[in-house]
Amino acid sequence: MTRSPITLDRRGFLKVSGLTVGGLALANLVAACGGEASVDGARNLTLRMPFLQDMQVPDPDIMYEGEGVQVMSACYEGLVNYKSGTSEIVPGLAESWTVSEDQLTYTFKLVPDVTFH
Repeated sequence: MTRSPITLDRRGFLKVSGLTVGGLALANLVAACGGEASVDGARNLTLRMPFLQDMQVPDPDIMYEGEGVQVMSACYEGLVNYKSGTSEIVPGLAESWTVSEDQLTYTFKLVPDVTFH
């Protein structure tokens, strides 16, 4: 039995290619999200976060790429934050703050009983 070759016009080829690439991307996404948190014998929780590239040192003073921001947001809390979807600054660890007239000195009043470690 002989099979006749499959012929595709340009539109058909693009459609099949798009479905193939989309399927591969979806498979990679599902595989990346399939990680799970685990607890060791000392009851330490390990959270696995999939990234597209290696992350730099997780130092909030020098971290600017997307992967680092996700880790920093999970590990550190700042004095202030942005209100979601806006550029409005809202309190974080600081209850309130004042700025000097020359705008060179910022004084923050911290939330009571905050522990730094």
